[in-house]
Amino acid sequence: MVCSNASVSHKLKLLVIGKSKKPRSFKGTRAENLPVHYFNKKKGWIDQQIFKEWFEKKCIPEVKEHLRSKNLPRKTILLIGNAPSQPGENVLRSESGQIFAS
Repeated sequence: MVCSNASVSHKLKLLVIGKSKKPRSFKGTRAENLPVHYFNKKKGWIDQQIFKEWFEKKCIPEVKEHLRSKNLPRKTILLIGNAPSQPGENVLRSESGQIFAS
């Protein structure tokens, strides 16, 4: 999954979902050192749990850091479709409520 701001001046790391918890191609590499956010699921498809975890643990911190580094207000809206893999709008919200999905 890809995610960026409207001007594409800030791109979040790519979200990649594979079937293996530790793919052989990652041998000797820690997941946090990869240039992508890697998650695993038996079928290799995104689901609500992965989407929510990505939003809370990856998207929000990256967006906050970008806004801080640019001295921008900490208000962001993530525009998403209505796929079954995406949790409802009320679930995808930062603790402060300033970053949310719609």
